[in-house]
Amino acid sequence: MFLSCGSTRAAGVAILFMENTVNNILQCYTDNKGHCVSVTFSAFSQHFQLTNIHAPNVEKDRCAFFRSLDALCSDGAIIVGDFNVWRSRLDAPVGQFGWDGSRTVLEELLSNRDMSEIWRDLNFGVREVSRRQLVLNSLTQSRLDFVIAKRALSSLFHGVHYKFIGFSDHAALKFNLAAIAHIRTGGNGVLIPPY
Repeated sequence: MFLSCGSTRAAGVAILFMENTVNNILQCYTDNKGHCVSVTFSAFSQHFQLTNIHAPNVEKDRCAFFRSLDALCSDGAIIVGDFNVWRSRLDAPVGQFGWDGSRTVLEELLSNRDMSEIWRDLNFGVREVSRRQLVLNSLTQSRLDFVIAKRALSSLFHGVHYKFIGFSDHAALKFNLAAIAHIRTGGNGVLIPPY
């Protein structure tokens, strides 16, 4: 288990590996703020850098955070988690899509580091939600949880979908990698089974 614990109830991320799933952990990085944990490992003769994030809620902080992710976008990079920004109108509640500077920073990161958002690439033009929140007795739904990866890895992803589970307002984001059984994320944790 690899953790980055924050000092408030709103931060904290984890990556958990089931025993005997990954035997060669090469490096671990945490930001010590509860926003990022990254583990580099090898599996099936390939290096992967799996990063789980919970982006800050404040736009200015989110911009700086997305810029800092550039250092984690090496070959084999997979970044999953709560990005706290809508990438397009399809991700936002109807009528609520507006300017957000962190969106521009994220899009620049994807373009400059040759990365793609896997779910959206597989579901072009589809509206889906990954977060459900009750605000003033009204249900607000949006898609804030993404898996981004180097384009060279995109063909390895299969079965990417969201599934709401009982203990979180965020859906689990589950996907299969051709090289590694399957990965499930949600509630700011990443679990690599088999289970």
